[in-house]
Amino acid sequence: MDFTGLALGALTIPMVLLSAGAGIAGFWLIIHGDWPKLLTGIVALGVGAVLAPILPKTGGGLADVARSATMGGRRALGYFAGFVHSALPVAIIIIWEVTSFHLLQQRDTQEGGIADWLWSYGVATGVWSWRAHRAEGQDRTSSGIQAYSAHLAYMIFSAGMIFLGWPMPLAIAVMLLPMLLPLTVSTLLAIADRDALRDVQI
Repeated sequence: MDFTGLALGALTIPMVLLSAGAGIAGFWLIIHGDWPKLLTGIVALGVGAVLAPILPKTGGGLADVARSATMGGRRALGYFAGFVHSALPVAIIIIWEVTSFHLLQQRDTQEGGIADWLWSYGVATGVWSWRAHRAEGQDRTSSGIQAYSAHLAYMIFSAGMIFLGWPMPLAIAVMLLPMLLPLTVSTLLAIADRDALRDVQI
């Protein structure tokens, strides 16, 4: 039995429902005339859709340095270069999601309500889903795992901030936990043989 596939499938259902809810929340903001929040989210999504595809991919840049160093026997340098290459997208995802929360979500749920949270969720995670959707070949694996982890990370971060009253450093630290998976996978992909990865996709 493919437990990994089952786990990803189980995660996909709430992600799809919440993403659909974000669209409904946008209409809710229109009805209630909250144009600043609506337009802020739309502009952010537009900027993110342009910038997200240019983030580091499986090959190129430090990934090539990592692979060459590893193949040449300099494994420490290879792993370091691969780690730095993989950490950049993770750091950008975290910064993007934290910023989206502060721009679009009231910390007090009685002020913001579920519509604000859904809208912030859509803006925080939609960019990474779009990037994974557009990815091709070897990049689909890392981009897909990053997108899944980004959804889970924002759920944890926003729940901790809103319902548990976590301080920001703690919320970000806990948010890092689901991001360890894409960080690890992307590091390993960066140092791997490209020919061996030709058919590896999710």
